[in-house]
Amino acid sequence: MYLIRVSAVVWMATSIFLMSACSRSGDPAAAQLHEMSIAEQAEIAKRYDPSGLAEVTSISNLPDELKPHFNGWLGQRIEHPGAPSEYDDPGDRPGRFIIAGVSDTSALVAYEMFGYVPTTHATAYVHAKSDWVVAKKWDGAGYPKTLSELQLSIERFATPASGHR
Repeated sequence: MYLIRVSAVVWMATSIFLMSACSRSGDPAAAQLHEMSIAEQAEIAKRYDPSGLAEVTSISNLPDELKPHFNGWLGQRIEHPGAPSEYDDPGDRPGRFIIAGVSDTSALVAYEMFGYVPTTHATAYVHAKSDWVVAKKWDGAGYPKTLSELQLSIERFATPASGHR
């Protein structure tokens, strides 16, 4: 009986510790969103305007205020992206940059997340409050080679990430 109580207490303490550790995020965009009300977030998301985006093929050409959202974890763009293969070596990076579009007020960035099954994503940002704030996210963005292919992909095929419809 004593062992059952002790194991239950240990299990509960471990669960609480893991939940608190997982809830902390190093993503400045996530931290910033927690500081805004839901109404503010919704209003900022409405300002996303993809019509004036200019194609960006390198992380170094992204606006300086947008670069910290990636914390240097995205590798440089591969000139002819294709489906991942077993020979791809991401090194220490969890993802890679695919392509982006940027204007003075909006940005759209496509990237691949490495893992057992690599996945592609796109994130739209709006420049507000002197920073870039996440407006929308999509999963399954594919491997677009141009900004127009990216915009077509998220319009027709990509799935809005939960909470970003």
